[in-house]
Amino acid sequence: MGEPTASGALSARDDARMLDLTAQVLLADDPEEVWARVGREIMSALPGTAVLCKDDDWTATTGRVLAWPVARRPTAAQLACIRGGYPFADAGQAIPDGRPLLASGVAGRGPWDESEMREVTRALFGTQDVLALRYDGGGPGPVRGMLVHCSEPGGSVRERAYVARMHPLLRGMDSHVRLLRRCRPAPAVRAGAGGYGLTPRETAVLVLLAEALPAAAIGRRLCVSVRTVHKHTENIYRKLGTRDRLATVLRAQAAGLLPALPASGRI
Repeated sequence: MGEPTASGALSARDDARMLDLTAQVLLADDPEEVWARVGREIMSALPGTAVLCKDDDWTATTGRVLAWPVARRPTAAQLACIRGGYPFADAGQAIPDGRPLLASGVAGRGPWDESEMREVTRALFGTQDVLALRYDGGGPGPVRGMLVHCSEPGGSVRERAYVARMHPLLRGMDSHVRLLRRCRPAPAVRAGAGGYGLTPRETAVLVLLAEALPAAAIGRRLCVSVRTVHKHTENIYRKLGTRDRLATVLRAQAAGLLPALPASGRI
């Protein structure tokens, strides 16, 4: 891994790894695997940190802890403390949809140094502070964001630079995850799609065809070219034995290959 420059800027190696991670995420078909990959990459780039991703309620009993830098697992009480995410309370609303925020800055240096969160995370990970960021774009539903536990008070120059650089990528990855979840049918539907020989990406294209989106819009949603969308569409027609979009959607609905769509028809 490349070292940051003397000014604290990240290296070309960091940029290359972030680009590689983005490519891995865009090629992923399993939405539950995306944040695990992201967590592993952040912990690899920032040794000694811990990562917590939140895509549901910010409480002491909910939230997926995706990565730990140590072999020792936390106790139930320690896990509840970390999930609570002090001082980013009130369902994470204290985190603006913008630059990353330091826990010591939100709570104040004195209250943070004396907090249970700092005591627990320092004992488990040896970390000293937390960088919090949102990547949900301020949309409806639970606040989606990430807590990156830092090795130094206030976060090191490298940690702050890395998280800031990752922020726009994380927002794009969040949109991709929501699309994957939206397009990922139930197990019975996936089994049916497999019976027709549809790949996961072809199934995603099929779902978007049912929304009457043009090829260009489907390409933007899936981060692929229009030519690739046309190729997937041709494969879907061939496998379902149809010749146009309407017939394909009707055949897929009759076969139970399309998941139920929300009333809005959008993510």
